Amino acid sequence: MMLWAWFALGAATAVVVRDLAHKKALNAEHALEMVVSRSFFLVPLLFILGFAIDTELPLGTLALVYLVSLIATAGILFRIKGLRHMDVGQAAPLQNINPLFLLLIAALLLGEVPTVFQLVGILLIVFGTYIIEGSDEYPGILGPLKHLKHDKFAWLIILSAFVLSISQTFDKWLISSGVDPFVYFFWIWLFINLNFMLIHFAKFKWHGLKRDVVRDWKWLGIAAGALFIQMLCYYKAISLGPVSLVMPINRLSALGLVIIGGKLLHEDGMGRRVLAVSLMVIGAILILI
Repeated sequence: MMLWAWFALGAATAVVVRDLAHKKALNAEHALEMVVSRSFFLVPLLFILGFAIDTELPLGTLALVYLVSLIATAGILFRIKGLRHMDVGQAAPLQNINPLFLLLIAALLLGEVPTVFQLVGILLIVFGTYIIEGSDEYPGILGPLKHLKHDKFAWLIILSAFVLSISQTFDKWLISSGVDPFVYFFWIWLFINLNFMLIHFAKFKWHGLKRDVVRDWKWLGIAAGALFIQMLCYYKAISLGPVSLVMPINRLSALGLVIIGGKLLHEDGMGRRVLAVSLMVIGAILILI
């Protein structure tokens, strides 16, 4: 298997831990509070990385990285808001529509054109996402569409997938332009955390953060550590392979979240979700052929 795929699988594994920890913390916190509280654990890890590498970048490149961080900040906030109000085993597969958006955007901006097998694999992942949105309340082939129509938080996840596909395309473009993946990771996540802190301060000052950190330090620390590992693997993966193929493999995290999340958090609809994620796994295999 290609080296970039191993890094993508490493990122997918870390996402499972990250989202389960996020869900635990979100039981008691609002989305914005959670990501800002998590920053107190993530930023020190970024500075440890910064001491180990040369983080210098030209001012113009830094400005571009900051612009991308604004897009990513919006996408992450949408995703966390959706996750707070949905089962983790439902929200995670729904994010798998991201590769379809990424396929189109990366083809237009980066010239990444998939093979027939890879295209079929991406479509299987998206179809698995469609199945996951079905329910007993909305049966039949059109059931998932009817369900989506009445689920505003599912639309937040879809909006997040679209917005993040834009930022991921620019991730690949900047790294392909010569920015070291670990240097890029340091700066863009420093900016993302700064963005969240500024938004929180403008809306709530620092109200509630100390309480949240003291109460949920364990889950916030786990989420920050998993996110750190995930992004190290993700940025290395897109430095080695096409981002339009890295992300479908990265989204295999949905398999772990459906199975583990369903068991730990006692969520319903496991049979349908396992079927859907099985299609996603087949899709991922086709991408790697």
